[in-house]
Amino acid sequence: MPAARDRDRKKMGSGHMEVHLFRSTDHSSPDEFISMMFDICRTEDGKASVSVFLEEIRRTGLRVSDPRLRNMLRMLNNLKPHGLSSVEDLKLDAHTFKAVLNENMVLITKAMQNQLIIPGFEVPTYIV
Repeated sequence: MPAARDRDRKKMGSGHMEVHLFRSTDHSSPDEFISMMFDICRTEDGKASVSVFLEEIRRTGLRVSDPRLRNMLRMLNNLKPHGLSSVEDLKLDAHTFKAVLNENMVLITKAMQNQLIIPGFEVPTYIV
C-alpha cells in the first residue's frame, strides 16, 4: 500500500478503521478516493464489504436512512440476491463498488472530510 494511503488509514483497537480522507489541502482524484475506500472495505476474498462501507458512512454522522443516500441504497438492494437477508451482507467487486460510490460521490467525500454543515443552524442566544 502506498505511503499516502497508509498515512490516511489508522487501525483502531476496536477493529474499526478511523478514516481521515481528503483533508482540505488534499487534491486527490475521485478514483483515488474510491480506491482508498475499497481498500478500507476489502475482505480476505478481495471484495468490498458493504457492511464495513455502511459503518464508515455511519461513523461520519450520516444515517443510512438519509434521503440523499436513497439512490445508492436502491442500487445496493437491486444487487442483493434473493437469498441474502440484508444489503449489509453484500460483497462487491471493485467495478461494482465504484458504481455504487458514484451514486453519492460528493456527499460521501464531504462526509469523510468532515465538511457536512447543518444549514441555518443557529447557536442558542438565551441565558439559562
